[in-house]
Amino acid sequence: MARKKGKAGVPDFWDELKKGVRLTLTPTAVAGLDSLAVLWNTSRSDFVERVGRGLIPVLYLTDEEREQLESQAKTENIPTVVLASRLLREKLAELEEKPQ
Repeated sequence: MARKKGKAGVPDFWDELKKGVRLTLTPTAVAGLDSLAVLWNTSRSDFVERVGRGLIPVLYLTDEEREQLESQAKTENIPTVVLASRLLREKLAELEEKPQ
């Protein structure tokens, strides 16, 4: 759930003031970002904040892996972002199982 908007000039949850930033994205990327924010139960802005702070891990895919993921998403008729989130959770679970 998204938090309530704070007062201007007063740090919010992160104890520092936010700075306005403009991102230029394709419509597909915006839709994916919105889907991820919903999956993480937060706003688009807070999702980006958490990624930037390293609180939400980013999954790097090779071109081949990306193509496979997109193909599977079309076959299963679900958003690519949902499959990528599943894959990320699986990879994180594998890392947690490995001894240090």
